[in-house]
Amino acid sequence: MKNWNQYWFEKIYNHRNYFLSTMSWLISDKLFLVLFFSFWTTIWLLIRHDIVLLYKLALNVGFILLLIRIVVDGIIKKLTYHPRPYLVDGDVLPLGKKEQNSASPSGHTTAVVAIVFTLILYSPWFILLTPLIPLIMWSRVYNGLHWPLDVFLGVIVGLVFCNVSFMLTNFIFK
Repeated sequence: MKNWNQYWFEKIYNHRNYFLSTMSWLISDKLFLVLFFSFWTTIWLLIRHDIVLLYKLALNVGFILLLIRIVVDGIIKKLTYHPRPYLVDGDVLPLGKKEQNSASPSGHTTAVVAIVFTLILYSPWFILLTPLIPLIMWSRVYNGLHWPLDVFLGVIVGLVFCNVSFMLTNFIFK
């Protein structure tokens, strides 16, 4: 499996250019993602005029972020250390903040998958945001911050967190 991971990392990472690097850095930026999701959910909520829906959505996202902080950052990454590409290969120059914690799973990918699928549960119109998922996956590898398996694991964890947060929110709002 390591050969597959290394092969695909090199295929993605070695095709860097100025335009792709700029776009990849922007797509992965946490502030960009917060503003992006805030903009689209605000527009949707303004159209819906439903304050309970706003509370449910905010609680869902809060649960997702809490799960990422506790489960991914606090447990998984500490128990299963997997070095980031730039820590394994000195020739890899990451685009973005260098971190020493485990690369797996990708927190960015986990968050984006969980939030996009949560939004889809509230409105099928949010399926239009699904192209953001492969873009985030690609950008995390392209930026030299994750291995391909890290982002795929982030997708799986994100789907689990989407379901857990949705169930918790529905339990609270019963």
